[in-house]
Amino acid sequence: MIRASLAMALTAASLLVLGGQAAAATTTVGQDFEAGNVICGSQTDLQTSVSSGNSYTVATAGVITSWSFHNGIDALPGLKLKVARPQSGGGYVFLGEAAAGTQNPQALNTFPANIPVQPGDIIGIFVGSPFGHCGTFTNNSGDTFDQFTGDPPLNTSTPVFPDTPGSLVRYPVSATVTTPDTVTPPADTPPANTGQRAAALKKCKKKFRGKATASKRQKCVKKAKKLRV
Repeated sequence: MIRASLAMALTAASLLVLGGQAAAATTTVGQDFEAGNVICGSQTDLQTSVSSGNSYTVATAGVITSWSFHNGIDALPGLKLKVARPQSGGGYVFLGEAAAGTQNPQALNTFPANIPVQPGDIIGIFVGSPFGHCGTFTNNSGDTFDQFTGDPPLNTSTPVFPDTPGSLVRYPVSATVTTPDTVTPPADTPPANTGQRAAALKKCKKKFRGKATASKRQKCVKKAKKLRV
């Protein structure tokens, strides 16, 4: 009983501390599956669409706070998350990247990131030299990608255009987008002091003086107390 009461007290205290602060919502962009028989080397690939499952396109503004790659039978040289923004006239501006740490083969490996994103931004990967298993053939024309030779630089003044648009492939990369929610004031926040009640009470005392007006003064005071502080 004592432990239960303590847990309840700690929970209530936590809620009070969090009151008035912005909670964070997270969404996942991209998909998790083990890389198969697609090989990459010295190239960047953006997953522009998928025929089913989670999209690789960011839906809400926020910050990519972590990302994951599901390795196949090997670790990929120079592996990075790449984030690009499609341009109205065609091509992309690459706006962020995050390097992978240690990769365990045939496992989902997760790494930190800090990349602000907007709706419409697309995630993908860069793989260095010589090569590694980076994706899976799906035989589905709805799984499309744009491929770039090498590692495109960030924040270029002109768009970067893909060397090869393709299909039938998916890349096992995903990212967590964190979006702050609207700040909500604590439930116990006292109302603002408007001074309405004090002014009305002062007016009652001034207007109704003496015994002859006592009943009227009481009614006035009663009405004044219903006003906001």
